[in-house]
Amino acid sequence: MEAGWAGTENDTTVNLLGDSFDVETDVTYVPVELNLKYVIEASPQWRIALGAGVSYNWFDVELDVCSECADASDWVFGGQVFADIAYKINNQWFIGINGKYQFTDDIEFDVEGLDIETDTNANNWRVGAQAGLMF
Repeated sequence: MEAGWAGTENDTTVNLLGDSFDVETDVTYVPVELNLKYVIEASPQWRIALGAGVSYNWFDVELDVCSECADASDWVFGGQVFADIAYKINNQWFIGINGKYQFTDDIEFDVEGLDIETDTNANNWRVGAQAGLMF
């Protein structure tokens, strides 16, 4: 089981039909994952793992266009595949690095009673550090 959090902000000016609009965007992403992995002992200290799993992901998008605000959020299903390599510090503790590709369903927002389905998903690549206890 794994959960995380990611967020991003972007402030930009958009020119549309001769007018300029200030646009602020805030995105929050929370993946909740259930993964299985197969671990290979490369040496007494090194472990390599390959895995896959399913996820349920929450997205919240806030837009502020010329002081007019809109907020939408959605839960979407997804899946991921990953590989990691870990170094055992002693008999139980380890540190490592992993790479993951996650794919999700398209995002559907319910804004003021309107179901808005998009062709936008939250597919992503991630690289992460890890530390933990082997048992």
